[in-house]
Amino acid sequence: MQHADVFAKNSNVPVMTTSAKVRFNLDSGDWHGHGSEMLWATPIAETEWRSLKIMNSPFFTRGISYLDVVAATSEGDMIFRFNKVEKRSGSPFPAE
Repeated sequence: MQHADVFAKNSNVPVMTTSAKVRFNLDSGDWHGHGSEMLWATPIAETEWRSLKIMNSPFFTRGISYLDVVAATSEGDMIFRFNKVEKRSGSPFPAE
């Protein structure tokens, strides 16, 4: 599968045009009652789907911001499990 590289708005990190979702595990015993949250992401070019750029803001997940680059593991069907933050976007709302 081949995709054109593009530059995301306000970013100098090349990303691919394909969308995926990254799953962030949550504690379902917390106030929100959810066991996970899924965020849209695009894979970073030339990382073989190991690094993805988050393309929306989380509602429940703490420590992740729009345009952060994360390491993730494939769960199949364009869904990835969050492993760690690789690069912060510089959001005015930093991780706690």
